[in-house]
Formats: sequence, C-alpha cells, structure tokens
Amino acid sequence: MSESQNRAKKRVKLIPLYNIQRYAELVGIQTRGRTAGEVVGDFFQRCKKMSEADWNSLEASSKDVLEEIVDAKESLLASADCDNRTMTWDCRGPLVKDCAECDGLEECLRGFLKWYSRLPHFLVDNYLPLLSASAFKVFVYLNRKANFDEDHQHFARCWLTFKELAEATGVKASNMDKYLKELQRNGLVEYSWTRVGGPEGGVKTIHTYTITWLRAISRLKKAAKEKEAAAK
Repeated sequence: MSESQNRAKKRVKLIPLYNIQRYAELVGIQTRGRTAGEVVGDFFQRCKKMSEADWNSLEASSKDVLEEIVDAKESLLASADCDNRTMTWDCRGPLVKDCAECDGLEECLRGFLKWYSRLPHFLVDNYLPLLSASAFKVFVYLNRKANFDEDHQHFARCWLTFKELAEATGVKASNMDKYLKELQRNGLVEYSWTRVGGPEGGVKTIHTYTITWLRAISRLKKAAKEKEAAAK
C-alpha cells in the first residue's frame, strides 16, 4: 500500500461511518447492505445538487458533519476500507448479534449505540392508550428524527417523505395521512407540506413535522425561569 493510501486510511478513521450515515438519513440515501464507498459516492453527487434552501434546512451539527466529510473527500474515495466495509446501519444491534466480536464496535459506540430517542413519561402514560399502534410507531420515529436543539431555528422539526416514514416504521405510505391526522387530533404533531421546484426542473413535495411536546416543555421552562427571576 502506498504512502498516500496509508495517509488516506488514517484520515478516514477520524470520520466515523455513522456520520456519513447521518447525512444519508437526512437526504434519503439508502445505506442498508451497501458499502461505505457507494454511500460516499452518492453523498458527493447529492452535494452538487443541494440548493441553498436544502442546506439552510439542516441542523448546524449536520452541516459540520458534511463539511468534515467534504474536507476528507480524497481520503474517503481513496480508502480501500471505504470500499470494502458495509455500513454499520445494516446491523440491528447487540440484542441480535455478538457486537463484542465486531470490527466496527468502537465506531458504533461513538455513534450508532451512543444515541437514543426520548419520550417523557406523561406522553407514554396519557397518550399510549389513545393512539393506534401504527400512529404510535409513526410518532416515535418522528421523535427520533426531530431537532432537539432549543436554540436552533428548526427546533422540534423534521422533514421526511411518506416513503421514508413507511420504510422506517413498516406503516404503509398510502395510510400515512390517516395516522398523521390521528396524531394531529391528539395535539401531538403539527404537519404541513409544500411543493417546490426540484434540481432538474421537476417538482418535489416537502413534508414538515413539528413535535408539539418539545416546544411546550421549552415554553414551560422559559416561563418558570421568568417567574423565578421576577420573584427575586
């Protein structure tokens, strides 16, 4: 292996594949069963087509990830590891396999196995009996994808197509509108959509979801601080 290839491999190791997968999730690139090299190739193709609006809709942390990957473009494309390793996202975790023997364990512990979704107890206790199983599955996944950064302009929001929701939850895309209306009736989600021009002259639909409990809790925390400050 050449010196340049060795340098490339060292540079790639600084970027967990999970970060590439995070980007793939955001823009709908499929990772399951594909090599990192294939996904990285899609990444650069998609970057060429990203509009300013698409870029501005991303979280600040996601932009940092993208810029880091762009900076390592040559290293990523030159790395033999990148072409030969399948994405860790294809793994279903330690409940179904012996992760201790996996070559990607350290990488997963920094990403795939590190993060978790959260739901406050009042939601589980009060709304679980009210929702259908499919609506609850959709709700859980929307919470998984929502922006939890209270200082971000897109706090409590996420963007997913019905196809992406269907693939993630097992709920049919043709029934998605029904279950979103159920979540809206219960005040759990705000949903809207708009059509915009696509990169090649076509039209695409952007679906926006807002997780209401996140914003409600944020408002309550601010009100509590203001009340405390006024009492002093």
